[in-house]
Amino acid sequence: YVADNNNNTKGGARKLWRFDLRRDGTVDKKSQKLVFDWETSRGPDGLKEDATGRLYVAGGLKGRNEYESPDKYRGGVYVLTPEGKLERFVEIPVDEVTNVAFGGKDGKTLYVTAGGTLWSLAVGR
Repeated sequence: YVADNNNNTKGGARKLWRFDLRRDGTVDKKSQKLVFDWETSRGPDGLKEDATGRLYVAGGLKGRNEYESPDKYRGGVYVLTPEGKLERFVEIPVDEVTNVAFGGKDGKTLYVTAGGTLWSLAVGR
């Protein structure tokens, strides 16, 4: 997966792509598939995949700036199927949602960095 974003740029990329890997570990560029497009909002940043293949993606925008709008995709964690269907959205009340990581005793806590703060969410991995 590649978080392709050109945030703070008018008309920049704000997409999540998936690529297949060859047996030798190199990327098959012809396999490129669009997973999700944040359109005119802030694009994806950090992401993690759970054991079932769901993607937890930090992205979106809380406030408006001259380049991006929160009208369609607000700042938070986007839970996507591997095909890119939005299963769940968890809004984070501060801007610049930047990364996610699984942790906790049972690995069922999602830690989220945003706006210089750390959040935790219980997830049913």
